[in-house]
Amino acid sequence: MSLVADVDIREMVTSLFQPDVLLPAQYLERTKKNTEAMPERALMLALLEDALWCFQKYLLVSNRKGRIFFKEAEGWIFDQDNNGVVSFSNVCDVLGIDADYLRLGLLRWKEKRLADQVYKVKRKHRVQGV
Repeated sequence: MSLVADVDIREMVTSLFQPDVLLPAQYLERTKKNTEAMPERALMLALLEDALWCFQKYLLVSNRKGRIFFKEAEGWIFDQDNNGVVSFSNVCDVLGIDADYLRLGLLRWKEKRLADQVYKVKRKHRVQGV
């Protein structure tokens, strides 16, 4: 994964919670220090970043592969079973992230994107006279 892709993913994650008391740079610096000390944490961060990326990128896609990626990410994020070592809640806990807060932010983001999409479709139909 390139440095540019890493930055874009991290920017997407931090943009979910604007405005916030903690600056994104402060959060990422804190996370970076924690992941450098323990490879397992780096792996968990990569897992979380990938799930968030798939959740956001594939929300509105219509192809089968994209829908599968979205459903898998959404299922993992919103699964309330905390028994697995790599469950969403446990990963967030290890990384010092409030899982419920992140879920809420993702739900709000999803609702806004879906509402924006509906608005665009309705507007397109009005403009075209359909």
